[in-house]
Amino acid sequence: MKKPIIYAISGIVIVGVIAGGYFAFSGGNKDETTTAATTVTETASAVTENSTATTAKQTTENAKTTEATSETTTETTKKAEKTTAEDKYAYIRSGVYYIYDDSKNACYVLKFKKDGKVNVTQFDESNIVYEDPQYFKGFTEYSMDGNTVVIPKMPETVLVDSLKLTAKDGELYYGKTKLEKHGDVKLKYAAEHFNK
Repeated sequence: MKKPIIYAISGIVIVGVIAGGYFAFSGGNKDETTTAATTVTETASAVTENSTATTAKQTTENAKTTEATSETTTETTKKAEKTTAEDKYAYIRSGVYYIYDDSKNACYVLKFKKDGKVNVTQFDESNIVYEDPQYFKGFTEYSMDGNTVVIPKMPETVLVDSLKLTAKDGELYYGKTKLEKHGDVKLKYAAEHFNK
């Protein structure tokens, strides 16, 4: 009779251990186990989306940085090329250049400045032959196009509308004529030219 009681007690203990293990593992509620699994899945999904968004954002930022760097490099290169061209022809800003227009009995005197301006003086028939000349003085703008100095618009009272000069070998040329260069603006240079 002892054996059946032991078997019954053993059976109850085994069922209790199984039930206890089930309740310990699942907390006694099926929904919470499912919810925990769903939460883990949603968290994993959120991490994946967040990672994808971060990667896309970094890629966009990297592209913008690359584009900005490329633009800055291009601008720097253009400025360097312009500065090099300006330095190559910097000699045009030293001294004063005389252009003689024999057909109009006029002399145009140019003094180039670094800021893209050029001072213009004109001697013509009205003041070359008189004792007290009242010659014209004004200014306009110029630009460099390769080795060509372009003065697109002369002041209104000057007898020419525009000028194109060539910078070459440390000299300035008007057509094939090398311009006379002096240190200052003086009527005597124009008078000497026209009174030869």
